[in-house]
Amino acid sequence: MAEAIKHNHMGKKKTAATTARSATTRKRPRPRAPLARRIEELERRCQELERRAESAEQTRAEMLTVVTHDLRNPLGVIMVTATLLARELQDGGSRKQLDAIKRAADEINRIVEDLNDAASIEAGRLALGQEVHDVASIVDSAVAAASSLTAHKPISLVKELSPVLPPLWVDKSRVLQVFSRLVGNAVRFMPHKGGSIIIRAEPSNEGARFSIEDTGHGVPEDQRTLLFSRHAGRRPCQGTGLSVYVAKGIIEAHGGRISAETEVGRGLTIHFTLPAAHPEQLKEQAR
Repeated sequence: MAEAIKHNHMGKKKTAATTARSATTRKRPRPRAPLARRIEELERRCQELERRAESAEQTRAEMLTVVTHDLRNPLGVIMVTATLLARELQDGGSRKQLDAIKRAADEINRIVEDLNDAASIEAGRLALGQEVHDVASIVDSAVAAASSLTAHKPISLVKELSPVLPPLWVDKSRVLQVFSRLVGNAVRFMPHKGGSIIIRAEPSNEGARFSIEDTGHGVPEDQRTLLFSRHAGRRPCQGTGLSVYVAKGIIEAHGGRISAETEVGRGLTIHFTLPAAHPEQLKEQAR
């Protein structure tokens, strides 16, 4: 069979085989550009950093579990012993010293609890035991607990409760933990001259809206975005931030919302909502 002949613009002969070889040569992949290799290297490094971060987080969580578990036993001994000694001692000075020991132990225990809860919130496994509860009983319990914090301080504690409020579907102990943390912060950072704290409950679209309003220092503008942050660090006006972060996690685990209003020199108000109980939940509770 005769081989096909083509002529180029110079008059030279080109065979079909020559043309095919040229096309094959043109189709060969070019070496990867330096930019593509650089992108692949960056992706590899990012994946390695992610693996290291996950490993570090796992190690931190395991260490936290061990430390908080090991702290609980000696803390329990200190708290129980201080309580028993305070009952037996009649000397006022000694009782004050024991009370100081007990308050310090209570504070450490609160920090341990917050660390555990913060880890559970970050992992998305905060446990709730929700039941039907009326708002009045929750507020009364919160005010009773707050009274022990303000008993020896020039702080007035006010309760404002709307007359008509729906029953709520909540974990009462967790909600009281929220009140404890938020009221505790308000008391701890109230000016020495004293002030007031208002605990308020009113109806909302979700169910009930609670507010804790204080006349403390307030939060500076450059720190407000950190108010509910896990890594806020210690703020001079409103504590470590961990308690507020835990409170936020508890409220959001209930499906509620939390927010703050503040002005330097005029105090801080934290609002949060909690869900009303549905009719089927009310029926189930009544059985």
